[in-house]
Amino acid sequence: MSQLLISYHHAASERAYTLKMAVEEAGYAAWVDPNPEAGGEWWPGVEAALRDAFVLVALATPDWAASPFNTYEWATALALGVPVIPVAPADAALHPRLAALDPLLPDGDLWAALRPRIDPLAEALSRAQMHVSSGAPQAVLNAAAALGSLDRAAHPAAVDALTAAGAAGWDALLAALAHPVFPGVRQLAIRAVGRTGGEAAIRALLGALDDANLDARREAAEALGQQGRAAVPGLVEALHSPLRDVRRGAAWALALTGDPASAPGLIEALAFPDWSVSRTAAVALGRLGDLRAVPALTVALGSDDPHLRDAAAAALAAIEKQRT
Repeated sequence: MSQLLISYHHAASERAYTLKMAVEEAGYAAWVDPNPEAGGEWWPGVEAALRDAFVLVALATPDWAASPFNTYEWATALALGVPVIPVAPADAALHPRLAALDPLLPDGDLWAALRPRIDPLAEALSRAQMHVSSGAPQAVLNAAAALGSLDRAAHPAAVDALTAAGAAGWDALLAALAHPVFPGVRQLAIRAVGRTGGEAAIRALLGALDDANLDARREAAEALGQQGRAAVPGLVEALHSPLRDVRRGAAWALALTGDPASAPGLIEALAFPDWSVSRTAAVALGRLGDLRAVPALTVALGSDDPHLRDAAAAALAAIEKQRT
């Protein structure tokens, strides 16, 4: 759980995105369906977003209430145990199950009206995630308590304290990597784990490549790249993950290692059907400048993907430049 999901009908798009900006300004992560009118198999993306949600806010306009797609969203949320907060006029024709959830009136500052309901949910999740044994050092207990609070200003110093505690703070630092509410805490923890280094840190960072937040995934890839050759085997394995974001992050992290040991895995990734991985691999091989990549990059010049062709050509030019 890590984000507030906003369910809306496309006619209320402006309001949905205004609320999203307010949520993110408060430090939470927010998700809205970028194209709620799209056809085809729309539900996999929605279901994935719901699995990462700690609450669903429903902008329950009449169009929204009449939509079977929006009905699927809130019904699935409740089935998954995700709290639902409807925002609707008092006379709205809501489904009885939604009407029983004490809908909010949509007047005034919506985020100000929502916060008294959102903050307690967030704090309860945060405190549960950051629970540590009562036998831990006081500095660790204090830091975990700070990360379990909604005081964002206290989070950087708390992560620093866990890092300074060494082995005694490690479990709490790993818990911070999975903070259920604030992506900013996860990013702080990723940087701290990356500075720690070692096999355990690499395993933890590989897991963070699957973070729901784009900035956290980027932080994880950069931190893995800084681990050098030690991270290469795990990153090569991650290239075969069923999750696209993990594959892409692994390819970029391999490039950032700057280590020749990453070249074979990146060469293999050039032929992957996932364009996001193959293009990233081409760029990465250009950064590495490894001559072993030349045959595969030459083959990629004939790809049906024009962007991969461009990336392969640029990579070959970079390799040639490094030779001269």
